[in-house]
Amino acid sequence: MFADENYRLQIIGEVLKDQDSTKLMLSLLQELQPKVRKSVQVKNKTKMWKIIEERMAFEGYNFSSVQIENKFRGLEGQFKKRCCIIGERAATGKLVLIKVS
Repeated sequence: MFADENYRLQIIGEVLKDQDSTKLMLSLLQELQPKVRKSVQVKNKTKMWKIIEERMAFEGYNFSSVQIENKFRGLEGQFKKRCCIIGERAATGKLVLIKVS
């Protein structure tokens, strides 16, 4: 039973580590997304993901820019499924998200 407990603690540690990395990724995204195409350093989204990769590596997380982008896309999809109804497309062609309580 002792080995099972160690395994459970290891899994819990990995989940907490994953939560920390996700929080860091989202905070960096929040900081950099408004600068895309408006800053010399963040010329496009590809560069933005690369900057996030570098900053996360500095914090000790070893994820590629593709993995980070895929993680964000997955979170975005979960958010849309769980929290919102996808409404009609606006005149701009963007999706309209309506929050459901």
